[in-house]
Amino acid sequence: MKKISLLIVFVTALLISCNDDFLNRSDPGSGSVENFFNNEDELVYGINGVYNAFQGDWWGGSLIHIQPHFDGATDNALICCPWEYGFPAVADGTMSPTSGSIVSWKWDYGYQALTRVNQMLEILDEGVPGLSEENAIKWEAELKFLRGFIHQDMMNVYGDIPLVNSVLSPEEAAELGRTPKDQVFAAIMEDMQFAAANLETTPNRGQIGRPTKQTAMGYMGRYYLYESMFAEAAQMLGEVIAMEGDPVMLDPDYESLFNGTNEASPEIMFSFQAVGDGAGEGSFFQVHYAPPNFPGITSGGWNSMQYTRKLIDDYYMTDGQSIQDSPLYDENDIFANRDPRLAW
Repeated sequence: MKKISLLIVFVTALLISCNDDFLNRSDPGSGSVENFFNNEDELVYGINGVYNAFQGDWWGGSLIHIQPHFDGATDNALICCPWEYGFPAVADGTMSPTSGSIVSWKWDYGYQALTRVNQMLEILDEGVPGLSEENAIKWEAELKFLRGFIHQDMMNVYGDIPLVNSVLSPEEAAELGRTPKDQVFAAIMEDMQFAAANLETTPNRGQIGRPTKQTAMGYMGRYYLYESMFAEAAQMLGEVIAMEGDPVMLDPDYESLFNGTNEASPEIMFSFQAVGDGAGEGSFFQVHYAPPNFPGITSGGWNSMQYTRKLIDDYYMTDGQSIQDSPLYDENDIFANRDPRLAW
């Protein structure tokens, strides 16, 4: 008992004599934003984290990676299976707030990505050691492009959405309501204009998959079209067309744009890159859309999308006219004299 009493007195004295700095430590198992971004490379790691929300996971969802399934919500295609990520519910009108899958993924992953964008913009604003002013504005432009892209993708699906252009506390986020669509659109175009003004015609660090000046301009033209602002769309897209030759052009090998052999084509203005095949990379297209027993698909294609005659009929004839107007169209040979892109 004497030994125990002496030990207690010793430990108590030790605790009283020490300061409490050893109690104020960061959790070694968690990251720290404040202590991490000490140079440009570390800044880029953080920016790259935004793109992960686009790829997501095959089963868990993402913002973008199963985007082609939206064809199945139109008369272009039928989706093979009722469990295909909630898209059949969109197509047949049975969608509800509890449908989950794509109905909630756009929202959940969109705001996850916006949070990351705003965090990185805040880090840039505070300053990153060794980062030049020239590079800082380029990374800011890339982040603002991504913020505009994400807001627009969500607005296109949900209409009025909460506009999030800053880092929010949990309490602020809980109080946030939807912003009228016209205000969201104005904020989107402000971000896109900043991107177009400050990005180069080659991507940051020369890495395919990052936005460029022409990417921002092209998307602005598209967004004007979505809002039926045709004069503005014509002017913006005219500026992109005027860039043809360098850095943008129509690729003479159209088929290569879709078979994975020409990812650096100047016709591709923006793309999401994957390190390799697999669910975690969000690159499961080869299984989703390949026919069963397709060569090179080890697990067999799922034939998720069955494209309709309506889509085939939308392709024009070689004389530039629709099948309804062209004398070249032959109902008994529907692929004859068609725009060659149909076969490709």
